Amino acid sequence: MTGELSRFNEGFFAYKQGGAKGVDFQRMLVQKPPIEKGRILASSGCTSCIDLPDGLIKALNDTAGDYGFVIDDSEIPVNMGDYKASGMKIRYRHEMASYPAGDIELLFTIPEKRRGSLEEKFGYAGLKIYWIGKVVSKPGIHIDSGGGKLLEPGVAGFVHRFKGKMLFDR
Repeated sequence: MTGELSRFNEGFFAYKQGGAKGVDFQRMLVQKPPIEKGRILASSGCTSCIDLPDGLIKALNDTAGDYGFVIDDSEIPVNMGDYKASGMKIRYRHEMASYPAGDIELLFTIPEKRRGSLEEKFGYAGLKIYWIGKVVSKPGIHIDSGGGKLLEPGVAGFVHRFKGKMLFDR
């Protein structure tokens, strides 16, 4: 993953609760498109890539196909303080990265043998990269929540609706 997920939700939850002191709403609304990150991924042997405005879980489901993912919940880059300050009761990082979502970052896969080269390219560009999980042969999304417990979050995330009808979703 190419960046922290929580900018949008921080502002969203503060707005839903009537605003909050110290919340930077511009951080929520103005996000720099990750064009440079995408170019580095494309030149590094990336095997799949998807943006995350509809949330992490939805992106994983849209990408999985005949394979699946095991995601380490503790490695998902979100700011837990944003949610605790908002009063929202969210237990897992994947929930914060998925509901309601709105961050513009990239989720990608790359062969393990290319990982070091990609880290080097991101570091040279002054960018950070996050390793949150692995592709597995078992279909579905599996979240390692610690202690050997795997969660299966289903097909959740932001759902596009128009006049009560679902759009652009399976």
